[in-house]
Amino acid sequence: MLEHKESRILPQTPTQLYDLVSDVEEYPNFIPGCLACHVVNAIDAHKIRARMTVGHGIFKESFECDVQFTPKEHIEVSGAQGVLSHLLNQWTFEEDGHGCRVTFLIEFKFNNFMVETMFRGFFDQAAQKIMVAFEKRAAEIYGSAS
Repeated sequence: MLEHKESRILPQTPTQLYDLVSDVEEYPNFIPGCLACHVVNAIDAHKIRARMTVGHGIFKESFECDVQFTPKEHIEVSGAQGVLSHLLNQWTFEEDGHGCRVTFLIEFKFNNFMVETMFRGFFDQAAQKIMVAFEKRAAEIYGSAS
């Protein structure tokens, strides 16, 4: 299984960062490798099913996942289908004296060992780019101070 976790303190508020991460349909506009993302249906007030297409070079894969929301605190993405046998992505937002502590976790496992081995070499770098993309987008939308 591939896993990456990091935490940063950003100058925006937990509400602003929660709103940014929860707007999944905007992901293709700023996340590297995210080709499409849309809400398939709203399961209830705090859970949706989304369909995402990711790709790089000749690799392209679409999958559906469940997105669970705990307003202003936590977002969890889970599900597995297609080439993935496991997917978990978590975001937590905590008030900090200097802004918001954002913790980002992503883990997944491929059904195919060879595919997972191929991705292992650049997985951490790709995950770091996701966090940087959110940080940059937050600064563009909300500015660099809370």
